[in-house]
Amino acid sequence: MSRRILPNLAEGPPPNSRESVFSLDSVPTEGGRRQRASAACHECRKQKSKCSAHRPQCLRCQRLSKECVYNTTPTETQQQSFQRKYGELEARNTDLEYLFSFFRDGPETDVYVVLRRIRDGADLKSLGRHIRDGSLLLQLAHHGEVI
Repeated sequence: MSRRILPNLAEGPPPNSRESVFSLDSVPTEGGRRQRASAACHECRKQKSKCSAHRPQCLRCQRLSKECVYNTTPTETQQQSFQRKYGELEARNTDLEYLFSFFRDGPETDVYVVLRRIRDGADLKSLGRHIRDGSLLLQLAHHGEVI
C-alpha cells in the first residue's frame, strides 16, 4: 500500500517551475481559487498560453521579450470587448448606409459638397452630422420655419 505525498504549500513552487513565471497570477483569492485573467493578450491567445493579464505587459511577454497587445480595455472581459466592437461596427455600418443613400438620392450639388469634404479628409461622423443638419435645415426651410 503506497501513501500519497502532497506538496508542502508553505515553501511555494520551485524556482524553475512554470508557476513561478505566473506567481502574481496564481495568488489564491478568498475561496482558495486563483482569479482568472479577464482577457489574455494577443500573443498568449495566439500561443494558447496562460496569460497573467498584467498591464502594460503580461509576465509571459515580459519574460520572452514579446510585444504585449490587448484587444480589451483593462476593465472589460473578452465577451464585453466583442459586444463593444460589434456595437461600434453596427454604428459605422448605419453611418455608411446613410451616406450611400444620400449619394444615391440626395441633390447633386449637395452630393458634390459632401464628396469634396470626403476628399478633404472629413471623418464619417462629421459627414453624417453635416448631411443630417443640412437635410433638417432644408426641411424646415421648405415648411417656412427658417428664414
